[in-house]
Amino acid sequence: MAKKNADMMDMFNLITQKGLSPNQFYFLYCLNQSISPANINLHQEMRALNGKWLTLSSEPNLTPVLTQESFTLINQVESFFKLHKKKTDVMLMGVEHEIDAQRYNLIFPRIKIPTSSKPARSDIKTVEEGLRWFFQNYNYSWEVILKATAAYVEEFEKKKFNYMCTSQYFVRKQNQDKTWKSELADWCNMLEQGDLETDTHFKDTIV
Repeated sequence: MAKKNADMMDMFNLITQKGLSPNQFYFLYCLNQSISPANINLHQEMRALNGKWLTLSSEPNLTPVLTQESFTLINQVESFFKLHKKKTDVMLMGVEHEIDAQRYNLIFPRIKIPTSSKPARSDIKTVEEGLRWFFQNYNYSWEVILKATAAYVEEFEKKKFNYMCTSQYFVRKQNQDKTWKSELADWCNMLEQGDLETDTHFKDTIV
């Protein structure tokens, strides 16, 4: 999933900003946990880290001891993952999130979009994945989401659904630079700003 990949890249960015390689941080972390690191050149990494990140006892044992700089970085990485600990779907989207996701998806008509030949109503599992990402990145209620979505579909109904997003891509779509764009977020924002005229009595099911 994209968010998980983004979290991993943030971790690697933090390490490289400190001037460390992944192997070097792995060595420091193993040392902190009293674990023997595998598949790395121990002596090479110890000599590279000696000074700022650890101190070495005199020959021949070369016993490494972490510096305060190492402890600080390890705590930063650990607190980062605690901060990004995965929340359950219920925590993110509410107790009735499966029903609400279905309500969202059914706002889209059961047709193929004329200009793309894609089904307007995407597979619900794909939609649910996108909605989880949406709730991780935006703070809009289901009420706002459903009203904004209904306004969007009504707008494109006037255009015979030409160039309308599918229910999947309306939630999120990946740009060429691998970032994500959310039309849903834009429409939710317009709704909250009072820039949309909406009919609050939208239908749950559109066939």
